[in-house]
Formats: sequence, C-alpha cells, structure tokens
Amino acid sequence: MITKTEKQAVAQTIVNQLGGMGRLKVFTGAYSFATNGNNVTFRIKNRKVNAITITLNGKDLYDIKFMRVRGINIKLIKEYNDIYFDQLIPLFEESTGMYLTL
Repeated sequence: MITKTEKQAVAQTIVNQLGGMGRLKVFTGAYSFATNGNNVTFRIKNRKVNAITITLNGKDLYDIKFMRVRGINIKLIKEYNDIYFDQLIPLFEESTGMYLTL
C-alpha cells in the first residue's frame, strides 16, 4: 500500500517536472491540485482545456489527459500515453496554447 507521503512525493515530482507549483500558478492560473496515488490533477484558466490529469504509469512513464470540464460534463480533448518526463512541457504547451517558459 502506498503511504500518504509517497503519494505526495509522486504528485510533487510531476509538478516539479512542469516547472514547479509557482510557475504553473503564474503562467496558467493553475488551481485545485489533487492527487490519488500515482497522479496529479489540476485545473487551469483556459478556454480550450481547463483540467489536466498526469499519471505515472507502470512503465515509469506518464499518461496525460487534457479535458474540458463544465459543471458535471467532462469532455476528453486529448490523451497521450507513455510520455517521457522531458516531453511534459512541450505537450502541455502544444495542447493548451499556454507557455511554461519565457
């Protein structure tokens, strides 16, 4: 069983690979961060995509879901599987149209 500390460590690692909590908040208006073991989910202020879930899979790679949430309706916009950590930022920027670097 995964302890609470291990869950937080996985989520923190994912956020750090995107540039950190501060950068996400400043560049995208990210909020409502949540984790459930091997993933992190958060919302951003964007018309195209406003919810993102990044999951660490069994291959030690990432699965990413870009979604549009309106009320109780959730629409999957794009999904990527088996993504390396160095591909997270380019995929984020391409899928949202928002930049995490200057």
